[in-house]
Amino acid sequence: MAMWWTRAFRRHVEAEGGWVASEVTVLATTWEFLGPSLNDYHLPDQAAQAKARVLLERALTPQQRRDLLAKRCFYVKGKRFNYRIREGHSGNVDALDSSGRVISRLCAHPLGRVPVYDMMLAQKLWIETDETMFLENAAPYPLQY
Repeated sequence: MAMWWTRAFRRHVEAEGGWVASEVTVLATTWEFLGPSLNDYHLPDQAAQAKARVLLERALTPQQRRDLLAKRCFYVKGKRFNYRIREGHSGNVDALDSSGRVISRLCAHPLGRVPVYDMMLAQKLWIETDETMFLENAAPYPLQY
């Protein structure tokens, strides 16, 4: 016999001023309740991405901002390595040697629906503040994918 729980799902409905979020409560089994919601499978909307991009650009140096606009990546100097953070949701951090060649590709990102630019900012700040912990927690990612 399955236990039943209620679970709220967020959906968007059309309102007078445009689309607004609305909560829908449904009955769910234990597995459905503990599992990811339908919202966990969707990427953040364009407004969230735009806000995250502005926040990232404010936190970058002028050179990092130019690189992001021109190359869709920017460089961060750590104590052990230099890093290139590329746009992307996983495996987007490259550790570089002194000549700029990729020696390791790393994956370190939060779970859930996080705008890509918020994730890039978090990676930048993590490298700058505690590179050792970043390297301990980041998963290696294949160089060729």
